Amino acid sequence: MRAGTNSSAASCRRWLEFAGIPVLVVRGFSSQSYADVVRDRVNREYCGARLAVVGDSDCSGEDIERDWVERTDCWSSVTWVLLTYEQTREYGLPTTERKRDDSRGPAFARHVTE
Repeated sequence: MRAGTNSSAASCRRWLEFAGIPVLVVRGFSSQSYADVVRDRVNREYCGARLAVVGDSDCSGEDIERDWVERTDCWSSVTWVLLTYEQTREYGLPTTERKRDDSRGPAFARHVTE
């Protein structure tokens, strides 16, 4: 599981430790060497590993997930489990304005309104 913040990582660890499910914390874009370590461990210890993503549903969060999955290339499936764009809309949750200097913003806005 990839969790984006200290508090969400701690919560995920508490919820999942009883089942022996590892929680991996990735903050932002990771180095290739870290991605390689994770990929090698997953391939060695977790046949058919599934990645559950707990992250921000915004242009940066989406791109961080895409980059991580692409560079590790070891997951049998990838699922966003918390706060997808659809969940935000369905439950009328508050959103923040996108960062004006984030070049991924316009493409993300087009993507989520399609």
